[in-house]
Amino acid sequence: MQESQDGGFPNFESGKVVVLTGDVQVLRVDLSSQHIDVDVEDKAFIKRIIAMRSNLLPKQPTTETQNPPSISGPLSIVRFVAEALCSRGITITVFYKGHRFATIGAEAKPTLLHHITKTRGVALNSLYTAIKLMI
Repeated sequence: MQESQDGGFPNFESGKVVVLTGDVQVLRVDLSSQHIDVDVEDKAFIKRIIAMRSNLLPKQPTTETQNPPSISGPLSIVRFVAEALCSRGITITVFYKGHRFATIGAEAKPTLLHHITKTRGVALNSLYTAIKLMI
């Protein structure tokens, strides 16, 4: 991996990361210069990561008179990441057990999802696979 030229995403050439819990592969990430493929093998692992999200984010003070712009909501974070990836020509494709269900970034081709996310950088490729992962 090389240092980023613009202070944003790091530059990388290629590689592979495999995450194991015990002897079980739960996640595989394949990297190339413009693509990141994430293959989820164990949905329980992903659910634990999502559940930990609230513990990892810093608590922000809330007052009724103060309404600062927030990127802490999941949709705002996805939108921010998608736009950053698009501007750099990078695509993240997410698979569940080898079945593609989401694309984020430059090669995303959303159908109706862009009306919800307010970005063309997020596509849900398989609603069925996404539901299967979340159940």
